[in-house]
Amino acid sequence: MKALGDRTFAMVDLETLAISQNAAIISIGAVQFNMDGVDEVGTFYHRIALGSLDDFDQSDSTMQWWSRQDAAVREEAFSGTEGLIAVLSAFSKWYLPGTIAVGNGANFDLSILANAYEHFGLDLPWHYRDIFCFRSLRMMYPEIVDDSELTKHNALNDAIRQAEHMIKIYHSVVPLTIG
Repeated sequence: MKALGDRTFAMVDLETLAISQNAAIISIGAVQFNMDGVDEVGTFYHRIALGSLDDFDQSDSTMQWWSRQDAAVREEAFSGTEGLIAVLSAFSKWYLPGTIAVGNGANFDLSILANAYEHFGLDLPWHYRDIFCFRSLRMMYPEIVDDSELTKHNALNDAIRQAEHMIKIYHSVVPLTIG
């Protein structure tokens, strides 16, 4: 088994219209990385057309939350033109086999994405054992802060920011456990 520092990861972030497992996904952002750094060439960012989301949940409270976000962020998030099934297929082609999928929450990004794959009868691109919860890691090391200036609530920016934060935590903690 490879050590954590030798693995390849894909930080996945979604923007959604609800927080349920059947939430409508309006954008998927992801970035490949390892503990040496983020591979910004290895990014994935697609926005989904609202018309392809009729079978998925939209909540009033999430829509109200979106209405309070910066207009430019909101416009970017809601400007999708691709169908969800096409975006899921593109994500599967982008995703490298053997990569660890990382989401910001044990039951949010990856679970919602898995639900969408299941809805269309598509195979998940990751193995069920190769998932990781960034929120749990982040909560274990609250003193190691995210100091990124990337725009929040853009799925790709959030994925990059979270990957950089995970790398920062790793490099702050690993030297303490080796010596």
